[in-house]
Amino acid sequence: MDELLGGVGIFPPHPGYGRDFDMSEPHVELSMEQRAVLKRYLQFGAVFAVIGVAFSIFLISSGNNGGWGLLGILAFLFAAGYFFIQRGRAKNGRV
Repeated sequence: MDELLGGVGIFPPHPGYGRDFDMSEPHVELSMEQRAVLKRYLQFGAVFAVIGVAFSIFLISSGNNGGWGLLGILAFLFAAGYFFIQRGRAKNGRV
């Protein structure tokens, strides 16, 4: 509300709020247990992704147009995950 009203009215301006104010959380390291769980989830997701791509190729080769839709959905999910990870790395100063 402060940014919308510009610090006038009942919402006084706060120091640090403005055009350059970043609402992102500070970088927090993961514990070993959290890393293990994340690795397990990523492996689990990767297995289903490989199964999905193989099933999509099977559908396309058998002449079913649904295979193209499944392949498109998987490509979108891969691209969204890639850009999400790249954005997180850029915010944390890693390339």
